[in-house]
Amino acid sequence: MRAFLISCALLLGVGCEKQRPPTEQVTPPEDTPAPNPKGPDSAPTSRTPVAKVSAIDLFNEYGQNVLAADKKYKGKIVEVNGWGKIGRSDAGRYRYTLGFEVITFPGMTQSQLSRLPPREQKWFREGSYPPNVIAYLNSEGEAVAADYKTGDPIRAIGIVRGTKKADVWRDHVLELEDCTLQPIEKPPAKSEPTAKDNK
Repeated sequence: MRAFLISCALLLGVGCEKQRPPTEQVTPPEDTPAPNPKGPDSAPTSRTPVAKVSAIDLFNEYGQNVLAADKKYKGKIVEVNGWGKIGRSDAGRYRYTLGFEVITFPGMTQSQLSRLPPREQKWFREGSYPPNVIAYLNSEGEAVAADYKTGDPIRAIGIVRGTKKADVWRDHVLELEDCTLQPIEKPPAKSEPTAKDNK
């Protein structure tokens, strides 16, 4: 009798076991975009500038509101125009820079010069303020820079890094990297009228 009851219990237990439903494999929609393996902060693939601006205006825009300027320009290609000079770089893979000047010394008397801070007196004796906008040149930029004359108008196209502290006017510089250069043609000089022209 006991053996009979145990047998019945085993049969009931087997019959009551719930069968698990087959595992469903979820397939993502075909139009789901794949993640960017380079991340959201990767360098832009296009060299088309999002803005064309003078070095002075870009520097001033960062001086007024660095957060707003970063949102507008940082990590993006920008075309910057102005004038400056070529210098050596100590920034890793970039060997040369174009430093844009954003301020020049006015004519002043010795008395006015003596009232300037010591470092500005030093810059005055050196002939100019240090550059405030630094363009780090790629190989294409270097090729153009080889023929550049200091003070000529020029444009740089590169990626805006942002600002960093430096021993310059207003205590910061604005940096661009991976820059190419394009000379800006000067307008032809107007010829002076001659006596023959006035006849």
